[in-house]
Amino acid sequence: MERPNRHGVLVGVDGAADGLLATVWAAREAARRGVPLTVAHVRMPWPPIAYPDFEQQIVAEVEAEASTAVDAAEAAAHEVAPDLPVHKIAVDGPAAQALVDLAGDADLLVVGSRGRGAVARLVLGSVADKVARHAPGTVVVVRAEDPSSPVLHDRSEDLSAPVVVGVDLAADFDATLAFAAEQAAARGTSLLAVHVVPAPPGYIPTFGSPPDFWPDEAQKQAAEALERAVEPLVQTYPQLTVKTLVLQGSAAEGLIGSSEAAALVVVGATGSGAFEGLRLGSVGSHLLHHARCAVAIVRS
Repeated sequence: MERPNRHGVLVGVDGAADGLLATVWAAREAARRGVPLTVAHVRMPWPPIAYPDFEQQIVAEVEAEASTAVDAAEAAAHEVAPDLPVHKIAVDGPAAQALVDLAGDADLLVVGSRGRGAVARLVLGSVADKVARHAPGTVVVVRAEDPSSPVLHDRSEDLSAPVVVGVDLAADFDATLAFAAEQAAARGTSLLAVHVVPAPPGYIPTFGSPPDFWPDEAQKQAAEALERAVEPLVQTYPQLTVKTLVLQGSAAEGLIGSSEAAALVVVGATGSGAFEGLRLGSVGSHLLHHARCAVAIVRS
């Protein structure tokens, strides 16, 4: 397995079904960008063993597992992008740190939301969580639309499913909006820009009723600010349908709700106000655990 100087779109695989789903997403993205796909498998390091024959057997099994994982991923990639150049590499773990290190030479890092074995029972595996927190560039965590189904698939190529982008008007959102617009335009689908306004301190919602703490004039001003934020996208992508939505309440819940019919949810890695948690504190973690589609964490 030859290690390239640049990884193009990088996807981490471990032989799990979510990894193959992530590979398909990554292959399509690499083909759209005109860059190669690098499939990376991370071998967990073993401590020294006193029995050489047993150690050789373990090493052989680990190497065979790596080859099987990257070969299966290559086959999955070529099913959706037959002419795509695919590089296969295997490196030594720990898995999350190895992928974070490789991501420094990649345009984009893609991982599945879960891993194998006991980790497969988690909605968000530890590797995906650590990579989303620490990778230097943009990370996409691919999740099956129905994780309980034996046939995993997502809505990434559904033209009726919009790309949703969370816009924090109090932070630098240019890179996040640009990535989301590129994704929507490349897919030929629409873009929905969502801004969520948090409840003021001390606000207690009425039981059974949606949040309603804004006067009409304040909500109008927020909607106008969001329209101004997306206006450059309309000029850059004249064929792109851009819609805006202002919500009140929890940023995490607002974006999770918007993910129900989305192809992808895009958020920035930092924020303030309602989106402060997108430093991958409460809001970002909540979104990664509960969104019903792939999630992109954009770092500019």
